[in-house]
Amino acid sequence: MISLLRNKRKLYLCNVSLNNGIKTYAEPIELYENYQVTDTDADRTQYGLDWDKHIRIKTNISHLNYYHLGDRLYINVAPPEIHDELCKTADYEVEKPPKASFNEVEIILKRLGGR
Repeated sequence: MISLLRNKRKLYLCNVSLNNGIKTYAEPIELYENYQVTDTDADRTQYGLDWDKHIRIKTNISHLNYYHLGDRLYINVAPPEIHDELCKTADYEVEKPPKASFNEVEIILKRLGGR
């Protein structure tokens, strides 16, 4: 049920690149993905008091090449009209490299700002 098209929500992904030692981000790409807050007992053990600052994306294996460690995402906020190369207003960042299984990819995101 979670992978149905009707359950997908919009997010904007900015891929990271390193230019002369400075992280810059590409223009946001609009994607529709399934994501949820990490709220299982194992997540609470792993992340401690910050368990509610993480989001888990489960998506199709074809989206494996979209996500990279350090990419930033706009999930709860809209991207700015004029592209910001530092993505200062993005609210999430890819915390761990994507984990691929047989038919799906899991991406862990961490909230950048305060609550």
